[in-house]
Amino acid sequence: MLWGRLVGSTFGPSVQVSDEEIDELLAEIEKNKGKPEFLVSEIFLPVDRSANEAEVLALANRLIEQMKEGASFSALARNFSKSATADQGGDLGWNVHGQLGPYLDAAVVNLRPGQTSAPIRAADGYYIFLLRDRRTAAGIGGEKRQSPIVNVQQFFLPIEKGASPAEVATATDAAKRVVEKAKNCEELDKASKEIGSPMSGNLGDIPTDALAPQQRSLIRALPVMTPSQPLRTEDGVIVLMVCRRDEVKSETPSEAGIRNRISNRLVEERLDLAARQYLRDLRRNAFVDIRL
Repeated sequence: MLWGRLVGSTFGPSVQVSDEEIDELLAEIEKNKGKPEFLVSEIFLPVDRSANEAEVLALANRLIEQMKEGASFSALARNFSKSATADQGGDLGWNVHGQLGPYLDAAVVNLRPGQTSAPIRAADGYYIFLLRDRRTAAGIGGEKRQSPIVNVQQFFLPIEKGASPAEVATATDAAKRVVEKAKNCEELDKASKEIGSPMSGNLGDIPTDALAPQQRSLIRALPVMTPSQPLRTEDGVIVLMVCRRDEVKSETPSEAGIRNRISNRLVEERLDLAARQYLRDLRRNAFVDIRL
């Protein structure tokens, strides 16, 4: 979060988008009408020198394993991704085929909705993609957002790897007892802080279709301010609570809304490029003094 604010305050004032650039992108959107489109979220892990490539790849694989066990893609993106989309949980929005580049496009095309890619090596680092949905591009004004937005609080009770079934059952029962006392997200957050769990906390506002399949199934019919059933993961037990659910009506956006969204997208792309260059410069100029 601090990195996003730093990048925004450092480069935001200098990023300008002209009406001509918006018109060009509008023409491109209309040109792509009828082509496949993909609703994608990303995690970007930069490789700024060859010495740390193995370390970055190992981190990417660990994140994928956590997702397989039910961890939220958007939460991991907020914590680990170095892209400008990290603040939005890695949300890249709808992308027409060919927009992400040849290597990244090829990976997304082969995914099914709800599926996460393996780490993809690009020129500047590793990408992990989550394909949330696919459709045929409808052109200007055809986009309709239907996925509800949820604000989710997570309670995580760690369990040591290799724990016996009895230990897992005991921990699950303990998680149930703790969260049953929580009447709202503030109380669930307080319970998380009492056990000192770093993986607990508020996941922010997330489109429902951006959640992992296991998480979606947990909260799909879950009433607001009601704890979910415990979900066993590789490292512990997760309980989710919906703090707020915003049902989004399907409506065609206005012309001003479309232009504003396109402008925001161009600004985000330029901030992303600036952030990556800034990070490379910081690491290149960094000096580490080790004294024994």
